[in-house]
Amino acid sequence: ISENFFGNAKHTPVLRIGQDTKQVGVSLCFDLSQNLNDFRNLTDSQLQAKLAGSPKPLKKVKGNAAPFLTPLDDVPDHIFGSLSRDDLCVRSKELSDDEGLRVRIMQAYAAMQPEYLPSEHIEKTIYEEFATNADNTRMLRFHQLSWDGRYKICDQFEKQALGFLAKRLIYTHNPALLPSAWRNEIEMHIEGRIHSNELKPEWTTLAKARADCTTMLKDASLEDIALLTKYLDYLNLRMELF
Repeated sequence: ISENFFGNAKHTPVLRIGQDTKQVGVSLCFDLSQNLNDFRNLTDSQLQAKLAGSPKPLKKVKGNAAPFLTPLDDVPDHIFGSLSRDDLCVRSKELSDDEGLRVRIMQAYAAMQPEYLPSEHIEKTIYEEFATNADNTRMLRFHQLSWDGRYKICDQFEKQALGFLAKRLIYTHNPALLPSAWRNEIEMHIEGRIHSNELKPEWTTLAKARADCTTMLKDASLEDIALLTKYLDYLNLRMELF
């Protein structure tokens, strides 16, 4: 596999030993320039420490990122460094035949992966699992329909987040096209976002807008001060009314 780091090419001989269980399309490949004997007879914690070391023995190859892969037979000899093509073939066969070592490496890798709690933000939930084939068909159908007919598909999605995002798209285009109950649902969601008390929100809340406005006033021109002051008054009023 060939990679580019800050303008410098790096070529690594690898063997695919498995797939990331949490990231579909990500292959885990072992760096064959590493000595296999250094991984045998290690405890679980030692093996995890070895995988976390530098250079990392495992490379994550994302299929949808167009990785630059070259068959070993097509690689010039000088790329292999101190190892010969035969050395790499021997290591590749050894690792292919050693199922126990491969399984232990994969288990150690899996044990090192952080556990992420389901996101409370609707936009991020779409990354927690892939849409079903049926939902993919519904999404295509949603975009084929005219705007005034799309609401009929919103409550058919198996994944609720997709249905809610479909409602939001319609609401953004024309709120009047949604049934009143759904329109109220979206408006309550938006109000909740605007008035959120999160310390580091990922969107602009009233509190964040007011803080940013106050900061900008410190170095603003006379013309901008008038505009920012009016905007600050508006923000304060919105917060008082909530």
